[in-house]
Amino acid sequence: MLDQASRTAADVAAVRALCSAAPPGQRIMYDALSLQMIPPPWRFWRFMLSGPLRSINYQFLRSCAHFKSGSRGMCEVVALRYRHIDDQLQDAYERGIRQVLLLGAGFDYRAYRPEYTDVHFIEVDHPATQAAKLALLDEHHVSTLGRVSYIGVDFMGDWASTLQQSGALGNEPTFVIWEGVAYYLDGQAVCYTLQTLLDQLPADSQLIFDCAPVQDDSARELQRAARYAASHGEPMLWGGTMHEVEALLNSFHLSTPKIHRFSDLMRTLMVEESLSLPIEPVFDQFYMVEVVLNGRPPHIA
Repeated sequence: MLDQASRTAADVAAVRALCSAAPPGQRIMYDALSLQMIPPPWRFWRFMLSGPLRSINYQFLRSCAHFKSGSRGMCEVVALRYRHIDDQLQDAYERGIRQVLLLGAGFDYRAYRPEYTDVHFIEVDHPATQAAKLALLDEHHVSTLGRVSYIGVDFMGDWASTLQQSGALGNEPTFVIWEGVAYYLDGQAVCYTLQTLLDQLPADSQLIFDCAPVQDDSARELQRAARYAASHGEPMLWGGTMHEVEALLNSFHLSTPKIHRFSDLMRTLMVEESLSLPIEPVFDQFYMVEVVLNGRPPHIA
């Protein structure tokens, strides 16, 4: 990880804002705070996404974003994973979960929503990205109200002890969001993360993350997006097919995961909310993984 705020995290935050400004028939997600706090270098989007030219600017910026990423549909990939995780977070909240762990929180603003004032959020991220986010929150006078714990780590390093020594987790069942992060770790760091969660979280905690076969050269749309990330010093290193990821989770004796291809999630949402959006080829290359952490198995070497 570079010693600077993550560029891809800023890009994702800007895309969330963009998708929040989509017209109703194309709006997968909405997050008012994303529209309010667009990080550099995209903050000028805030003015373009408000006012009378909002709908025209939305279409223009969406086309620009797809051109820069090299892949049509990447904006919708970001929006869809955010929406699906949001829906699962709400379900967890309704089941009584009151602690959320964000691994690689980036410019995620879920912790600052009024509907989650009774939830303890733990944001784990690289110190440089965390500092940039805190500066943005301060600029917009957004208070954490003591509900957010910030832990700075390098996910490619030995960070489990930092999390444990913070004492932030306690013994509460936890909803773990690992959104748009695993791609940028190597296989060893991914396994280290899974083992850390098993070692430190109690039963009935839940993990949700997104994945894609980033090493598959035939997945052309995905490879274009990977080249964009690499051009900003954040290469995509890890991923696999759904069967490969399921096998990895099984090796940690985790319960059978729920795995949803993005194309299926999109089709369901289109029917439920009468959306009019194309099912782009890149949707078949991404999928969401949900798994319950049912206990603490012996350490896996």
